[in-house]
Amino acid sequence: MKVAFVLGFFKPVHDDLHDNYQDLVNHQNLISLPRQRRADLQSIPGKFKSRLFQVLDGEAKEVLVVLALPRDAGWIEHVVESTIEGAISCFPTARVQLRTSTDARAIERVIDELVNFGIETQNTIPRSELEKKLGQRRVLFIWREGRTPPSVALHRCGFTESDIRDFFEELAIPPGKNSNLIRLLANKAQQYDHLLYAWRGLRTLPPEVKRRFKAVAIEASDTTKVSNMFVRWLRD
Repeated sequence: MKVAFVLGFFKPVHDDLHDNYQDLVNHQNLISLPRQRRADLQSIPGKFKSRLFQVLDGEAKEVLVVLALPRDAGWIEHVVESTIEGAISCFPTARVQLRTSTDARAIERVIDELVNFGIETQNTIPRSELEKKLGQRRVLFIWREGRTPPSVALHRCGFTESDIRDFFEELAIPPGKNSNLIRLLANKAQQYDHLLYAWRGLRTLPPEVKRRFKAVAIEASDTTKVSNMFVRWLRD
């Protein structure tokens, strides 16, 4: 059995994991120990040690640890490494991988590590939910080229490839080519009632442009957050 730990990331990452892995978080396969304040870091190594030995004493044979490393808190990496070494000495057949991130908000990085490790999202969103909310209308999804594509983020949220193809229009904006983006969006509002907008690396979305999209305009920093917000809106 494979088990993944996500340690020290901010609570919004923990919440996004719940959206993507509703049946797994803090059960058998995916254990998230978030932090809201810097002081929370002090308690994470002890909790991690207890849970790590517990899963290795059970059925876990492969373990992934994704650790957020705040600035000036390198000590936590040493403590986690020492805990892993102690666990392997007690369970020599176990394989434990450690991955670190200096960005405690990096949900895309966390999900990439989980998918590469072999832990996929479980819930498939029925086509009927899209049809009920959208009818035959398509959703425009804009993001900056070179980042996680909408199709990847949507699939991880539970949308099938055929539904992504049928209901979403993806538009990548090349780096440094967004000078006419606001005008483009205003024009696109004549074709689309729904906008999903991952703004990292792009221009801020003005309120007057958002209002042009009759049904909904959802924006967040990256395609993963936008996709999760869209799912919540879809099921509201």
